[in-house]
Amino acid sequence: MSVTIRADSFRHAAAALEDSDAIPKAIGVFVDQVAPEALRAVKARARRHRRTGELEAGITLEQTGSGASSRATVSIGGGHGPVLVTGSVPHPIRARHGRPMPFAAAAGRFAWSVRHPGTQPDPILDLALEDLGGAADAALSVAGARLVDELADDLQRRI
Repeated sequence: MSVTIRADSFRHAAAALEDSDAIPKAIGVFVDQVAPEALRAVKARARRHRRTGELEAGITLEQTGSGASSRATVSIGGGHGPVLVTGSVPHPIRARHGRPMPFAAAAGRFAWSVRHPGTQPDPILDLALEDLGGAADAALSVAGARLVDELADDLQRRI
């Protein structure tokens, strides 16, 4: 009994991998599967700040490119979204339009300016990425399995 290993088979396999579009497709599949999950994770983390719905409405997903150049970007917009993520330093808030500001907590009280104490940053995006770990692992498994199948098919056709 003997086993013969032919080097030309490996050359064919290497050429097939270089010519294959399976890897860029797998990358595109991965991005397409993870992007909506990332959007859901960020919105879920932002819900604790829900008062008007403005923050959640300002969280958007933009997907560009395809294949290996696929890109998905989840952004937090809205009037105060970036301030929640980065925090703010103490600062004055002044009345506008020539009228004093009413205090919601104290009926009948008004002020021309108040000193805002600032806010601590809320790492919504970082926490959402941690939450996304399981979904990303699952999508990577699907993309990896599809990649292996496509590469095997390509190799079978070319060898």
